[in-house]
Amino acid sequence: MRKDQLLATTIAATLVTTAAMAPAGPARGASQPPPGSAAPAAPAVKKVPSGNPAGTGTGARVAPSVEEVDVRGAIYRHTGGGLMSRETAPKAISAVTQAYIGRQSPSATALTLVSMMPGVNFAAADPMSATDQADMSSRGVDQPEIGYIFESVPLNFSLTGNPNTTAWADSENMARISFAQGASEIQDPTFSEVGGLLRAGMRDPADNFGGAFDASYGSFDMHREFVRLDSGYIGHSGVKAYISFSDMMVRNWRGLGPNHRRHVDFKAVKDWSADSHTSLAVTYNDLLKSAYTQPTMAQWLKQGVNYNYPGTYTPGQTTYYKNFINVWQAIVVSMPSDLRLTRHLRLNVTPYMSWARGYAPAGTLLNVAGNYYGRSFYPENLGFAPTNAAHTQFNAISTNVIQDTYAGFNTFLTAHYGRSETLFGYWYNFDNGHMDYFYQGVGANGIAPDPTGEKAITFANGVRLSNQLGNITTQTNALYVSEKIGLIPDHLDLYAGFKEVMMSRDAQNQIPGTAYVHANSAHPLPRVSLNWRLNDTHQFFIDATTNFRVSPGNNLFTSYNINNGHIAHQGAAGPDEYAIGEEVGYRYNGPVLASVTFFNTNITNRQIVTIINANQISGTVSGGGQTNRGVDGEVATRPFHHVTAYVSGEYLHATEDNNIRAIATSGLVDYLPSAGKIAVRSPKWQAALGLAYDDGMFFGDMNLKHIASQYSTFMDDEKMPAYTNVNMSVGVRGSDWGWLKRPEFRLNFINVGDAHYLSGVASPVATARGARGIYGGKIAAGSASYYVGPGFAMLGTISTSF
Repeated sequence: MRKDQLLATTIAATLVTTAAMAPAGPARGASQPPPGSAAPAAPAVKKVPSGNPAGTGTGARVAPSVEEVDVRGAIYRHTGGGLMSRETAPKAISAVTQAYIGRQSPSATALTLVSMMPGVNFAAADPMSATDQADMSSRGVDQPEIGYIFESVPLNFSLTGNPNTTAWADSENMARISFAQGASEIQDPTFSEVGGLLRAGMRDPADNFGGAFDASYGSFDMHREFVRLDSGYIGHSGVKAYISFSDMMVRNWRGLGPNHRRHVDFKAVKDWSADSHTSLAVTYNDLLKSAYTQPTMAQWLKQGVNYNYPGTYTPGQTTYYKNFINVWQAIVVSMPSDLRLTRHLRLNVTPYMSWARGYAPAGTLLNVAGNYYGRSFYPENLGFAPTNAAHTQFNAISTNVIQDTYAGFNTFLTAHYGRSETLFGYWYNFDNGHMDYFYQGVGANGIAPDPTGEKAITFANGVRLSNQLGNITTQTNALYVSEKIGLIPDHLDLYAGFKEVMMSRDAQNQIPGTAYVHANSAHPLPRVSLNWRLNDTHQFFIDATTNFRVSPGNNLFTSYNINNGHIAHQGAAGPDEYAIGEEVGYRYNGPVLASVTFFNTNITNRQIVTIINANQISGTVSGGGQTNRGVDGEVATRPFHHVTAYVSGEYLHATEDNNIRAIATSGLVDYLPSAGKIAVRSPKWQAALGLAYDDGMFFGDMNLKHIASQYSTFMDDEKMPAYTNVNMSVGVRGSDWGWLKRPEFRLNFINVGDAHYLSGVASPVATARGARGIYGGKIAAGSASYYVGPGFAMLGTISTSF
């Protein structure tokens, strides 16, 4: 038995023995009414239906689920242990609440926390969620094809489409995370939701002065501290706020490398009346992270989890781990207002901004003399001693420097008259992104003097050696309108909407000789749904939606190989991806909560995500048309003797509809005979099982997720094996002790059993064995790469509020 597992068993046994002697403390009281406001005191249990189009938009505060309990220590009342809440929207949607979030590892990100939901194919690489080197796909489409909204801010990174969820709020501040597997709300400020929409929001500040603290220690030298201070209502202003800070350090679980995350969350709320509010949310994140290797199938079969970046520097090799340590900083600010203007009118206004900057170095070799800057040849000697066998090149790093800034606002007006609800809105967003590559020689120890890229190799004429100085600006304008009509009051609603999204993009690699790319996109996005509630127990719905996605910004830059002057990547916008999706679903709200949804999605100009260079920067290739069909569902029980259960599952049949373009070994264009093949990253089956126990003092859960095998090539000639992952937690709450309220201790166990497995496809390829194109050309074999699933880890956390 490993030392980590033996230690886990010993601590768990001690926990159960000592906690049995701790008396249960009283629950904390309900919130008080805001000073200076006529609003009545909130009840302990808030019954707020979800799914109202006017109430779940970008300007609305995060509403608790139907059974969410404000009293700490009473979270055991949650259906499914917080893994499922009652939903009423006419579409598929799943959600987790703080009852579930609070039992998981405090370092978990939003992607980690939704991994039990139906349709979520989550590829994790790190047990402590310390890096963004992970991937989520759903219903046969990739992570950048999913929309992400945090605190009313769209967070699909424009240069790659990825969400960078390590920069989102700490899990202690997360109120609710929902995932709509097929459709967003029409007023959401996003368009890249072909694969659904993931929404997360922070808790509101407490009504009274107080706070919370927790500290964690675990495997791989992990330690994390978190503290939050709530102001309570400030005088008679109707304003309340909190600020929190967390600090986490942990080393990579395989291979070498440090990770350090420092994070600040702030939120303030002004209650104008009982149903009018303005909030200000700010998050700041500073992350240092070490990259994990992503093996091919041959490397995995030969070395398994031991395939890592080496810990010592060898001249001529480019894989020294210290050359793959990244830094990422981000700030997100939003100020949503949800205001009742009259009895019939509500106004939602949300201005927001986001800033992010970072650098990602990677080992490489440069010519000692004779390099290219675009198409221009520079014969001069760079002054570095050769390190390769041919004595022509030297070890260096290529540093990818990224900065992205965007700001915008989203506003909509909702009018209620009788059985009608009309919504008009407008969204504007301006984005300015930079993606540059600079080069720097490494010293005798294998480390570059300045991995940030600021001190790049410079030619005699002052030009810094680079193959890309990419800049892209994007303007987005969207107009939308919707109408909901109650055909039969409280039973049958018809909903129809229309959204027109217009985008203008200008991109260029500013190195001389590269192409300037201008691209305009305009897409009509109609939608319709029917919601039929027989009674409080039975609900049927039908919805049809349309979505589109533009190619990510990094695809628009033309770049040249600095060693030979050849084109390394031809920048082009490419055709926009467009999808039409339908869902038919049923929900049951009785002794158990249950839902089942049948879905069909037809996609044209499918964009497949792959890794395009050593810096782990993602790009896309054209996948032609694709059809995704299947059924997903989930069931959650209400507490029975303090035990709840949750089950979710999905059957998926995702197929490529076209032969995919490929380049033959002759250099001519050909097409793979891929029509009818199963799409990459599309497991046929997946299932999850969650069991939770919580009697107010003792608590714990077990969460199991099984993902079937999935293809990693367009020709279905290489497959990633199926895997099953199990995570567990156990804990105990004590009674109040002075000013400490309900102190708690818990243990989290990640990958119980220490299974070694591949968790997802990082970079698919055309074919693993080689193929003949439909015109007879030979398509060379390639090597797909994979995410390695997290190994066993455990951590203990002590927490309290005050």
